[in-house]
Amino acid sequence: MERAAQKIVFPKQADAVIGREGEMKRGRAGGMLFRLPWEQALLNFLYLGNQHNTYYASRDDMNYSALKVLISEADPLSAVDIIGEHRYKIPRPKNAVGVYAVLLAIERNPDIAKRLREAFGKIIKNGSDLLYFVKIYKSLGGSWGRGMRSTIEKFYKHLHDIGLLEYTVTKYRSRWGGWSQRDVLRLAHPRPLADYADVFKWVVSGEFSDSLSNTAIEAYMDIVSGADPLGVVDKYLQLDNRAIIMWELFPTDVLRSKELWLKLLDGGVVGGRALLRNMRRFAQIGLLDTQRGANVVAEAIRDTTKTTSPMLILLAALALQYEDAAFKPMVLRQLDHAFGRSFANGVGPQFTNTDKPLAIIVDKSASMNYCNGCLANPMVLAHALAGVLARSWSCNTVDLYVDTSVQTANFAGVAPSALSLVRADGGGTHLDKAIGYLINKKIEPAAVVMISDMETYGSRHVFQLVDELRGQTNMGFFAINVVGGENTIADTANQNDINMAGFDPSMLDVIAAKINGEF
Repeated sequence: MERAAQKIVFPKQADAVIGREGEMKRGRAGGMLFRLPWEQALLNFLYLGNQHNTYYASRDDMNYSALKVLISEADPLSAVDIIGEHRYKIPRPKNAVGVYAVLLAIERNPDIAKRLREAFGKIIKNGSDLLYFVKIYKSLGGSWGRGMRSTIEKFYKHLHDIGLLEYTVTKYRSRWGGWSQRDVLRLAHPRPLADYADVFKWVVSGEFSDSLSNTAIEAYMDIVSGADPLGVVDKYLQLDNRAIIMWELFPTDVLRSKELWLKLLDGGVVGGRALLRNMRRFAQIGLLDTQRGANVVAEAIRDTTKTTSPMLILLAALALQYEDAAFKPMVLRQLDHAFGRSFANGVGPQFTNTDKPLAIIVDKSASMNYCNGCLANPMVLAHALAGVLARSWSCNTVDLYVDTSVQTANFAGVAPSALSLVRADGGGTHLDKAIGYLINKKIEPAAVVMISDMETYGSRHVFQLVDELRGQTNMGFFAINVVGGENTIADTANQNDINMAGFDPSMLDVIAAKINGEF
């Protein structure tokens, strides 16, 4: 009598994979996930961080958990090398300075601390970075000895010229809960270059010298003395030096003036990333409720975003959709043109092997939709990532939205062929259903891109279904995390399973390189 064929039983996501229990950890939604190597956990935290509470945990709990992993597992010198490598990429990793400050503050080996300080100039790039570093470093009891004082002195001396120093001490005069350039100078006592003496004197004591006339410092003095803001802008624009007058010099209440922003935009003071960052402000102060205001903003978008990352443009458009403004559609159309133009200018990812469809799977669960309406909402970032990928692909995409009980509206133009896999009884993110759909429909994608907060719970582990889908091929599976966690649904031991942070600017290029067969 022949023995009956043995049935293969796959573990549910609630159970660890037999033989790999030590590599896995239970996620906050209940599913077992793979623990990321500290290098990838670092990148997740650098680019995404945890600045807001999530559906499952508080901001402080998540930050503590992430930093605990980094401090206990990371090699500090290697970690700082990674931070330095990514520091100047755009979008810039927002938590680079904070992590660097923590690593340096807790380091007790003087030789390692000295080597960590040598990276200061690579990571601390402007006055805001400096003040944030000092805030974190001092709060953790970091040493303020000769080595650190010398490091701070080098920062100021490496600002290259007097104009850049003046720009730094005015634009970044005070940040992060009251820390100021004056505080830092009093702590570090740097010896100024001869040309810098008058600037340092003004920062510390407020004494104004004639050498500071027609500088950003005098512009700041004019503003705080109560001079007409529009007159101040006119005065310094006539000097044909836009670095003197900056929108950051003006107090918050003054920045509610539509007339001021029209003057700054007409004068070319605000453009590129700063323009996109202020898009919601323009709607909130009523600038986009007038034809002229909307025209000026649209022209600035057209003229100053030609080489801007499509991700930043789309995020600005998604943020603006939350606001009400009479001429908002005009500005959104210009953002849409800028988005398309960025690809024509070669800024977006370049795919060459697009004979097969690209499967884009977006987690639309309650945890992804938490903090609805704010830029911290992971759903906003997920839609932006999906939109950039869909727009980059010259062939068709299979866009799958995995829902629980929470229904969210699709953003126009982002998912042209979205198919929603709805599970109405709620609870848990069943990302396995999306991979199962591809298998059942016999769809063979060029790659699978899954955008999620990695808080998943389903009948089978996602990575096992991905292995079934790819068969004997080396199809790439990209697990893109949009929350700064330390775990992943992807198989960390499979070179074709690639974990990435949602804001890592190399992400799109890596996806393109894998699909194009470059590795």
